[in-house]
Amino acid sequence: MVQSLTQPDDFRRLLQRRPLARHAGWSLHACKPEGQASADLSTRESSRVDPPVEDSGSEPRRECEQGEALVLTGVVLSRRNVRRATTRNLMRRIWRVLLAESPGATLDGWQVVLRRTAPWSRETFRSTQSAPLRRQLRGDLTVLRDALVAAERRATASPQPSGRPGPSRP
Repeated sequence: MVQSLTQPDDFRRLLQRRPLARHAGWSLHACKPEGQASADLSTRESSRVDPPVEDSGSEPRRECEQGEALVLTGVVLSRRNVRRATTRNLMRRIWRVLLAESPGATLDGWQVVLRRTAPWSRETFRSTQSAPLRRQLRGDLTVLRDALVAAERRATASPQPSGRPGPSRP
């Protein structure tokens, strides 16, 4: 399940990290906080107290069901780089769909920020309804999603045994 990052501190923390991948005017910042995701998704009772309704965000975060992966994502698209709001919304939608259909990896616990770093040419793609625009976006964002999936595989890969027994300790 893909949910939105909502806290400015989360965005700041992720954007201060070195990009996990860059491609065609995009940069992908991501991390997997150690221990945080599994503690939040535990079925046992937690000591966490929910804030009052007045202090909570506009939309409450839906809890994951058993076996469902949770990815928190945010997209940073400045008006300076992408002038049309419809294009910015299309970029966000395509990114969320690509994360939701990640093949072969459960991106559980990852926090991801996608940022547009270069201006998007309005003259090249006149309409957000054009098929070439959607193909271009899907292609660019698929490369970044695949880099995230590769990082997840590296993070979950078990170390290869060297074949030699280690020193025995009494």
